[in-house]
Amino acid sequence: MYEVFAATRHHRPSVWAAVDTDGDVRALFTPVSITVVGGPLRSLTTRSVAFAGPLVRPTSTDARPLDLLLRAYRSAAPRSSVFTEIRNVADGTTFADTLAANGFRHEAHLNFLLDLQDDDDRIWGRVAPSAAGTSARRAGWA
Repeated sequence: MYEVFAATRHHRPSVWAAVDTDGDVRALFTPVSITVVGGPLRSLTTRSVAFAGPLVRPTSTDARPLDLLLRAYRSAAPRSSVFTEIRNVADGTTFADTLAANGFRHEAHLNFLLDLQDDDDRIWGRVAPSAAGTSARRAGWA
């Protein structure tokens, strides 16, 4: 995914890792800086999204590597983005205290459930016009 984001316009992926004295990765964080408007407004229109993390060695409940990693990230990231959003793909409660101590707050996932058994017009009729647009229909997504 790093290569995909690196090749995508206005996206800059990064990799942050906490390693132990043996060089083994203990925690990993892979945020992607996404810019909406470039030029002089870049710093005001860039956000960072971590689509799958942070990841911590599965056998560990030790929060120190994650804490060190997030402290290092926070010291550099505010200069490059307005905020960082973490989109966990798994239960993130194990390290909730460490995340909170580093300035992150938990918000419930926003999920949309659509009954795809209906015909296309009924499905798109339940989507807000601003979200549905005509480009999705022209692209064959509807």
